[in-house]
Amino acid sequence: MSGPGDGGRRPGRPRGRSTQRGRGESGRSAARPDARRRTTASTRISLPHEPPESGERAPIAPDVRRRFTSRAAVLLAVFVLLVVGLAVPFREYVEQRGRIAELQTKERTQEQKITELRREQKRLNDPAYIEQQARERLHYAKPGEFTYVVIDPERSGGEGVRKPARAEGPSWSQRLWSSVRVADRPRK
Repeated sequence: MSGPGDGGRRPGRPRGRSTQRGRGESGRSAARPDARRRTTASTRISLPHEPPESGERAPIAPDVRRRFTSRAAVLLAVFVLLVVGLAVPFREYVEQRGRIAELQTKERTQEQKITELRREQKRLNDPAYIEQQARERLHYAKPGEFTYVVIDPERSGGEGVRKPARAEGPSWSQRLWSSVRVADRPRK
């Protein structure tokens, strides 16, 4: 029975220490001297670790760890804060790298345009090029030269080209004028 002030423990049992029934000092079972204690992961329990007293062997506590400790919770919280804290700057970094790549592409295309325009400017400063363009585009000729322009019969509406069929009835201007005249008449 338990007495007052002993916390509901059995009398004669030291607090926080377990006793081994039927075991000798070597820790082997009295019934089977050569049998060793076997434990499996499903039968292990967590016991508080106590330092061994002088001369005694410490009781062997099975190695069972809680799955989620307060230390793990703190580490997880710190990790989540780091991830959240670094997510926004990392996203901005990636967006800025994309913008930089886009602007570099734009810069390259503009440099190509500038190069082409400089070539065109050099050509326009050449009198021979100006003369060539005037002859081709504007059909200019020097005094005493004859120019011939060949007209493509398919483009100019010759026999090979069909003209669009005209719709029977009044044209749009005739219909507009007739609607104005009708609107001008008083109702009867």
